[in-house]
Amino acid sequence: MFLKSKFLWAAIFFISALIIISCSNNEMTEEEIKEEIKEAIVYTGPEGPDDIKTLKSKVWLEGDTTAYYKLTIEYLHKPASQFLFWNIYMANKYDYKQAYLDVYYSLLEAYKIVGDYSLDKMDKKTRILALKYLKTAAEKKHSGAKKIFDKYCSEGKYVTKEGEIIDEDEFP
Repeated sequence: MFLKSKFLWAAIFFISALIIISCSNNEMTEEEIKEEIKEAIVYTGPEGPDDIKTLKSKVWLEGDTTAYYKLTIEYLHKPASQFLFWNIYMANKYDYKQAYLDVYYSLLEAYKIVGDYSLDKMDKKTRILALKYLKTAAEKKHSGAKKIFDKYCSEGKYVTKEGEIIDEDEFP
């Protein structure tokens, strides 16, 4: 019972954090908020949370998005680099739009980037990698990714106003 309660609180925390991050600098419409919540809901079922091995297996073999979200919750208290593989795997193997954005966020966290989304702390190749995954999530109509990518476009620092990632030799 205690484990189920702990998992439920972790899920609530994750969903709240996702909404706060998404809404922090941009106003979202009610429809966009509902979409973000829908994408972040984790169903634990009456039997409670699955063990990590089972979740990894479901993600690996089936591309199970519910298992991916549960695994995300399990890794919340661990360094982002430990979950980066699963982000990349779900994005590349199953073309999952949330995972593309998660790659971007995991790289930000690995470089301890918070707040203003400045990618100056990253080396040039990692910066391009993060931007490519963010751009793909935005192209797949992930509303949170689109807002962040559009912000970079409007600034013209890492991405042109037309949405093209600036070649690494052109970075400041």
